[in-house]
Amino acid sequence: MSKVVCKTKRIGGGFGGKETRAVVYVAAASVPSFLLNQPVKLTLDRDTDMMITGQQHNFLGKYKGKVCFTNFPSNTAFRGFGGPQGMLITENWIQRIAVELKKTPEEIRDQLKTSCDFANARKEVEQFNSQNRWKKHGVAMVPTKFGISFTLKLMNQAGALVHVYTDGTILVTHGGVEMGQGLHTKVAQVAASAFNIPLSSEIYL
Repeated sequence: MSKVVCKTKRIGGGFGGKETRAVVYVAAASVPSFLLNQPVKLTLDRDTDMMITGQQHNFLGKYKGKVCFTNFPSNTAFRGFGGPQGMLITENWIQRIAVELKKTPEEIRDQLKTSCDFANARKEVEQFNSQNRWKKHGVAMVPTKFGISFTLKLMNQAGALVHVYTDGTILVTHGGVEMGQGLHTKVAQVAASAFNIPLSSEIYL
C-alpha cells in the first residue's frame, strides 16, 4: 500500500457508490500498471459513472403497491447506506406493538414527546381538521436518525497537520476529499473555533 499514491481534486459531488463499487476501475487500472510498470490513469465520464457505480439496497419484506414508470433517474446509493430500509421495518414493529397494547405509537415513544411539544401540535392539527372539510393536516412522530459517519468505529477518525506562523497565519493540511459536502469550510471552522479567531482570519487549507 505504501506504493499507492492517491491524488484527487474537487470531484463536484459524491453521487453515491464510491466505497466498494470503484474496485472494478481500480482493478482495470492496476493490471496495465503492473504489466507496464507505469502509472495508469483511468477517467470515467459522468454518464458512465452514474450508470455503473450506482447501487440499490434490496431487502426482503411484504409489499403492496403499484409500478409507476417515470422520467426520473434510477434511485441508486444515497445517504443512509441501507439504514432507512431497516428503520422502515422497525417503525412497522412499533405500530404493531402499539396496536397490541391498545396504545398509540406516540405513547410508545412517550419520552420523545416533551422536547418537540407533540401534544400541542396534535391539538392544533385536530382543531384545523375540525374546521376544514376538504383540506386536512397531519402530524406523526418518526424517531429515525442516521449519523453522518461510518458504522465501523475505527474509520471515524482522521488527522490533520496544523502550522501556526509568526504572522498569525494558520495552515491546515488534511487528507479529506472535497466532494460537495463543504469539507474545506468545515475544517476552517474547526480551526477558527479551536484558536478562538474569526473565520475570516488568515486560515489556509
